Parts: sequence; structure tokens; C-alpha cells
Amino acid sequence: MKYIIQHGKLKDLEGKTLLCSSAHGSKRTIRDSQTVIETRIEDDNGSRCYVASDEKTVIARLHPLFSRKDDPSLYGWPVNRMPVLDRAEGVLKGKSVVLRRDKADEYSLVENGESVARIRHRGIAGGWDVTGTLSQDDAMIFYAFARYLEKDNELPVI
Repeated sequence: MKYIIQHGKLKDLEGKTLLCSSAHGSKRTIRDSQTVIETRIEDDNGSRCYVASDEKTVIARLHPLFSRKDDPSLYGWPVNRMPVLDRAEGVLKGKSVVLRRDKADEYSLVENGESVARIRHRGIAGGWDVTGTLSQDDAMIFYAFARYLEKDNELPVI
């Protein structure tokens, strides 16, 4: 399966829109003809958490984690820079997954140590390429969580 995400729309390779999403702050709403899924950032006992849910159930819950070589709980808080969040671990539809930041513009979704999907920014062409074995709604959740991880790594402006 291969999709393209542009302007909040999931499209097939022919350009046909499959799903639409809209963003309001840190919330993103994903819609098709039958379901509405909301993604958001929550506080889970003092730590950040990325959550996706429909009207009835939580579909995914991932916790962003610092790089193993950068973890402030192990090495202290660096004075000259922000520590890097390089992954988010948790559950997507009952399966244990890891959202991994491979490069600044490339993310992968790992299940049981094996990459099941990859998302990559298309550069000057704009949008994102999504490849792997995900359903359409899972691809949009993956995209939303990758964008949350990307935003969490930006230097805050005071």
C-alpha cells in the first residue's frame, strides 16, 4: 500500500481523496463517510501522551521518549540544547508499536521489531509519502503522531 498525504488529505497514487483531516491546535480530526477519529496530546500522570480515539474507544496511545543517549533522567538536563525525542512507544489497535524517528523528515512504525510502515516528507514537492501495511485510518493516525513527535522536537520560542 502506498499513499500520499497533502493538505491534510490521504490520497491514493491516482490522486483520489480517501480520507480528510482537519487540525485545530494539537487536535486533528480524521473523517471518512462512516467514522470520525480524533487525535490529541494528553497529560498522562505527568508525561505527554499521543492519543487517537473514535466516539467510543481509544484506538492508540503512544508515549514519546527521549533518545537513549540523551535521556535527562540518566544523564541530566543539557544546558546548551534540548534533548531529542526519537521515538514514541505504546499501543495501536491492541498491538504494541514503536513510532521511530529515523531522520528529520522520515519516520517508521515498528511492530515486533519489524518496520510495518514508513512516512517520508516529499521535499519541495510537498506532502508526505506513506508506504507499508497500514489501513487508511491507521496511516492518518501514524501521520498525526509523527507530526506530534516532530513538533515536540522543535525548540520552543519564548
